[in-house]
Amino acid sequence: MPRIIASGSRQDAYRGFCNSLKANGEASVPVLLVDSEGPVNAGPWQHLNSRPNDHMDRPPGATDDQCHLMVQLMESWFLADPKTVKQYFGEDVVEKHLKAVADIEPVAKPDVLKRLRLASKRSSHGKFEKARNSFELLSCIDPASVERASKHAKRLLDFLRDNCT
Repeated sequence: MPRIIASGSRQDAYRGFCNSLKANGEASVPVLLVDSEGPVNAGPWQHLNSRPNDHMDRPPGATDDQCHLMVQLMESWFLADPKTVKQYFGEDVVEKHLKAVADIEPVAKPDVLKRLRLASKRSSHGKFEKARNSFELLSCIDPASVERASKHAKRLLDFLRDNCT
């Protein structure tokens, strides 16, 4: 079973990945998983290295398969499973903001967050807040729905199925 370590900032995640890669050698297969923060037009390592504030080069010993992106941000995945989002926020959810999205990757980061906030604005669970709701909601969503709506999520899940069984 894979072990997931939430690392804080993007740079913290990258440093943790590099340290794990050095420390564990072939004993484990560390994976870097971060938001893309925008559209992706290259491979994951190339995308991260090209972003002005990231400069995340592929470290020595890392493979292309060890870098994965949540496009454009983790919360995009929620748009692939509106049924679970509705259940999470309760009956007062404003459903028109949660229309199913067949391909979540082109939905811009501000639009994703706006849709989630508007959908939950009357919720008894409280209005969506990234820090308060994201990881709890992530644990509820259907991976198959996300996989169908995101080629990058499918790539990650294929990698996990091939390497963590």
